[in-house]
Amino acid sequence: MSLFVKYYNTMYTNSLGDDLILDRLSKACKPGDEFLDLCCGSGRVLVCPLKHGIKAVGIDSDLEMLTEAQNYLSGFNNLNFELIQADALDLNFIERFKVITCVGHCMSFFRGKEAITQLLKGVYKSMVPGGLFFIESYVPGNPKTGYHRKLTFNTNKGELTSTLNVSETRDESNGFLIKVFTYDIELGDKKEQEVYNVCEVGLEPIIEIARNIGFKVDGVFGDSNATVPFDEKAETQSLMLSK
Repeated sequence: MSLFVKYYNTMYTNSLGDDLILDRLSKACKPGDEFLDLCCGSGRVLVCPLKHGIKAVGIDSDLEMLTEAQNYLSGFNNLNFELIQADALDLNFIERFKVITCVGHCMSFFRGKEAITQLLKGVYKSMVPGGLFFIESYVPGNPKTGYHRKLTFNTNKGELTSTLNVSETRDESNGFLIKVFTYDIELGDKKEQEVYNVCEVGLEPIIEIARNIGFKVDGVFGDSNATVPFDEKAETQSLMLSK
């Protein structure tokens, strides 16, 4: 298992800054409701609904991430969770979930109108009437090319460092601008590199597609916790949709 996967929750549980909205969304659920996180990775988001006694379901295409999620979530008292290896574009549920989330900037993995439309149609079909869908991502242009960040974490194996460098390229097949996130991870004498290619996502086309499908727009925000109205200074954007 890679260092990035094994220590993902160590690196990002407190740094992504979405704990308030996850708490609010979990409290919106009643006994018997279910909470779905798309691109769940190693299970960070699922902890909150589990703490509130809500069944938590995670979908991810990465088996290694799901294996770590199984290990991580098994350490909590509430074991009412389900992990599914699947592509988020292939949702096949019928009115099952009260809350669905796509956070940690994961909306940036869905490129172009066709993919976003397919995703939103699947989400809409999967939500119960009155259900909520929360999206969070970087505002286009952020983080800026050349962005550099180094963080240090204490683990039971010693000091872990994670260095992020951001560059950009162009997808020649469709012309999309792609942000390249390169993570250099070090723990003792072990060094690894993880690279993610993500697409810039604006909320306006998502909102237009969502309304055409039948969603209601409950709010557009300029932070990860849906507490600050969106403005031109925002670096992070979020969107609350309901059915």
